[in-house]
Amino acid sequence: MNFVKRYFRGKFNEIRDWQDPDREQEPTVCNQIELYGINQDLYAKLLTEATAGGIAFDGNRANLHDGPISLEFDWDYQPDSAVLYVTCTKKPFIFSCAQVEERLRELVAKAKTGDL
Repeated sequence: MNFVKRYFRGKFNEIRDWQDPDREQEPTVCNQIELYGINQDLYAKLLTEATAGGIAFDGNRANLHDGPISLEFDWDYQPDSAVLYVTCTKKPFIFSCAQVEERLRELVAKAKTGDL
């Protein structure tokens, strides 16, 4: 009888886990995104907007947890060359890496034009 309970408990956990939008069987890290023309003022503005939007920073890692959606990023800012390198290390399976990159580029473009 215990075998049957363990079997169905395991199946229930699989189903519950499958419904989690952050779940990926094998999480894939997206390719590094290179954002050019990020001077120090623009970088400070981007950090301020990101923090206001709920992103938590820890060193060179950024995390966004908004309800069922969870995103994690690594980044490296090079002020001498005005380049920001961003890598999405965790995302919900419903978003592609291309969608994440497109959204980041849109946000930087808006910040450059002052539309943020």
